[in-house]
Amino acid sequence: MIGLEAVQAREDEAWHQGAAKAARAFKQNESVPLDKVVIATGTVDGRVTRVDRGALHLRDNEGNVYQLRIDKQSRGRRQGHNVPLRQLEEGTQVRASFDLVGGHSIARDVEIRR
Repeated sequence: MIGLEAVQAREDEAWHQGAAKAARAFKQNESVPLDKVVIATGTVDGRVTRVDRGALHLRDNEGNVYQLRIDKQSRGRRQGHNVPLRQLEEGTQVRASFDLVGGHSIARDVEIRR
């Protein structure tokens, strides 16, 4: 068992810090800073609503909006070829995997569906 302080954030810290402590304790790697610990992963199917300097904005079929940050590990793929994410256009259909890190969703693999 991990201990309550690793599972639940203290009152003076953000919710994602408590989750990061639990994830880090589970992996037994105390050297990773909390703001770099992957708390969860996910996948979303949707359409691009906007691409700006550091983020990809998507809307799924249920109307949920996702803002996925783009970093050096984020990559776009279309039919097996790399595609720069910053060049995606509004309305492009994608399936995006992402990591929840430090309270932010970070794009990992974005597959263009057209």
